[in-house]
Amino acid sequence: MWCKRLAPIFEGVEKDYPDATFTRLNILASEENSALGEKYGIMGTPTTKIFCNGRPVGEIIGFKQNADFKTDLDRILQNSNNCLQNSTPK
Repeated sequence: MWCKRLAPIFEGVEKDYPDATFTRLNILASEENSALGEKYGIMGTPTTKIFCNGRPVGEIIGFKQNADFKTDLDRILQNSNNCLQNSTPK
């Protein structure tokens, strides 16, 4: 259910952040996905984890409307700016 509600938000965010790579993972779909959820401390859905150079730099927990989601994402990216500048090709 969350995937369907979040799909339009993710599609919009993917367009607004063309240099980022977005991947969706349903932690309930398989044991392997569940293990990844446990590894990264995901206790419930929906949870959006933000990574830079393979390490988590932030998360957004719960369903958010588009504007709120983007505000939270911008805050996380701003706080992770050093990692992003050093890892994103120019």
